[in-house]
Amino acid sequence: MPIVTEDLIDKELKALFKVGGYRSEQAVVEHALEVLLAANPTLRLVVAVELYGTGEVTLARASEIGGVSMETFKENFH
Repeated sequence: MPIVTEDLIDKELKALFKVGGYRSEQAVVEHALEVLLAANPTLRLVVAVELYGTGEVTLARASEIGGVSMETFKENFH
C-alpha cells in the first residue's frame, strides 16, 4: 500500500507541517516537489519545457529548472 493515499493526503500534509519543522503547508509541498524533481531528471526537464512553452518562466529560469545550460536548453528544447 502506498504511503500517501487520497483519503489521507490532507491529514498527512497537516501532520508534516506540524511536526516536520516547515513554516507552512506550502513549504511542505515545495520541498516534496524539489525532492521529486531532483530524483527524476527527465521529469524535471519536461516540467521546465512545459513552463517555458506556456510563458510561465524565462529561458534562463527554464534551463535552471531543467538542470541544463541555457545553450543546451535553447538548442534542444526551444
